[in-house]
Amino acid sequence: MLVITDADLRRVVDLDDVIESQRRAYRAAADGAMAAEGVLTAVHGEGSLVFAVTGAIAGGTGVAFKIGSENPANASLGISTLQSAVILTDVTTAAIVAILNGAAVTALRTSGGVAAAADAIARRDSSTLGILGSGVQAREVARMVSQIRSLDEVRIWSPSREHRQSLIEELTSDPAVSANVIDGQGARFTSECDIVVTCTTSREPVLEGEWLRPGATALTIGSYAPERNEIDVRASERAARTYVDDVTKAWEWSGPLQRALAARAIDTSSIHPVGKVMSGEDLGRRDDEEILVFHSLGLAIQDAALGALVLERATEQGLGAIVDL
Repeated sequence: MLVITDADLRRVVDLDDVIESQRRAYRAAADGAMAAEGVLTAVHGEGSLVFAVTGAIAGGTGVAFKIGSENPANASLGISTLQSAVILTDVTTAAIVAILNGAAVTALRTSGGVAAAADAIARRDSSTLGILGSGVQAREVARMVSQIRSLDEVRIWSPSREHRQSLIEELTSDPAVSANVIDGQGARFTSECDIVVTCTTSREPVLEGEWLRPGATALTIGSYAPERNEIDVRASERAARTYVDDVTKAWEWSGPLQRALAARAIDTSSIHPVGKVMSGEDLGRRDDEEILVFHSLGLAIQDAALGALVLERATEQGLGAIVDL
């Protein structure tokens, strides 16, 4: 079995590789090629969540098992709130072949998926990225979206001045981000952005629909549970269409979709799997004035798609530590 660390994982794949792996995952989800897709979650202690998810692309990857927990209190200890591991199995024999750093896989596949979705539906001339949040996902989103659009400016906002200033400094020195990175000075800055990404765990909206400019694309990362709502009902209402990674999961888990449906601000015909756009179906942006929304709920086949690529590259390059079970 191969043990692949965060450092080795990032060494064997670049940002474009990650984004392409997520296009593969989204197309598989839209085409009905998800196999062994399942999730088990439970609350453990105040605000903590433990989970076990499985996923595979039928005929394309072995099963990926991700186990771990999300512990908000870890932030005060200076350690990652996400503690997890991804276990990969062989596509033919189902033997365990690798274990990967789960936090790294999750950060990269989530932000890579958002970038892939933005590439599919955002205006081609989008030049301003707004990010609400200043954690790990916010950092990776800035890096990933910089690969799919020629950005002039990245604006950051979160309640913690210390956190957002730290992220601004980090991104300013990151060669993957050539845009000018500045403090958004409040969430309303999103009214001047072409692409807006919410990277929070908020239970109440941090992005209001009235702020979105014509032609804007809004993408959420943290609205993956019924009680989490990063955008308001007006944002859903103003969207010409809403895209998700998987329609069935979205109706069950997406807080913003559930609120918008209850308020009759949207109907089921306006919700589409983003993978269909990537597969060439005519479901994408119609014109430069439309407001479009994407919700990332998170699919285990995203872990499988990225994990399979990392394993292939690490094996080719002789990276990772071989251990016997």
